[in-house]
Amino acid sequence: LCLSEYDSPNHITYAAFLNVCARTLPMGTDGREEMVRRTFRLCCQDGQVSSVVLEKLRMAASEALYNELVGSTMGGGASLPLDWTCNVRGEKKRRAKWVKS
Repeated sequence: LCLSEYDSPNHITYAAFLNVCARTLPMGTDGREEMVRRTFRLCCQDGQVSSVVLEKLRMAASEALYNELVGSTMGGGASLPLDWTCNVRGEKKRRAKWVKS
């Protein structure tokens, strides 16, 4: 994701990659969990977490991993940390909300 010679990844790039993980890597494997974990952490560092990314994260991550990555940071219905979302472009101006399952 980060080695492209064209541009840096945006929230759509991260969401698409998480979708690929969800569709191609076997659920519950260490490889999938680590790939999803690393991808989401890079997305957070880049300030590219959007509602689309969270939707795809929910599909790609086990419940335990999702709670590890998102649930420990916020309570139900709280806004995402600003540094996670500060570089998202093309999404409505409201900040993404975390929805607990």
